[in-house]
Amino acid sequence: MRDVFLYLHLFAFAAFAGSVFGHVALGAAFQPNADMAGYAGVLAAQHLITQSVIFGGQAVLMASGIGLVATRGLWRNLPRWLLVKLGLVALVILNGALVLAPIGAVRAEMAARAAAPADLPAAFADLGQRESLFGAANLLMVLVVVALTLRQRRA
Repeated sequence: MRDVFLYLHLFAFAAFAGSVFGHVALGAAFQPNADMAGYAGVLAAQHLITQSVIFGGQAVLMASGIGLVATRGLWRNLPRWLLVKLGLVALVILNGALVLAPIGAVRAEMAARAAAPADLPAAFADLGQRESLFGAANLLMVLVVVALTLRQRRA
């Protein structure tokens, strides 16, 4: 059973991490230009990726991670590195659900309403900067989680 949880965990991490990089690549490749409808479509696609693949990957990661902890009998005596990892995972999920997803939804809606880049409200750029900042924080926390896990595997 442990192998099933491990494979699910690895698959979910690949889906989560791959979709994050896809989200970032879309945002870097497409900027507001004369084709506002196309740009609005890109933002809508990013939001859809967030809602489905990123959050879906996080849900499977969490469930399979709980399964791994349970099959190893670690519930009674959680190691400190695992407590830190679980805390960071919770922060990543909260940041994504409470900050990043709402920002993405608002930006997609703003772009869908604009006929030209000049029609975008001033808040659009501000939200983009916030999204970049909080997205970078999430990426940093994910990298720390990976480093903690790899460090523990070597020990």
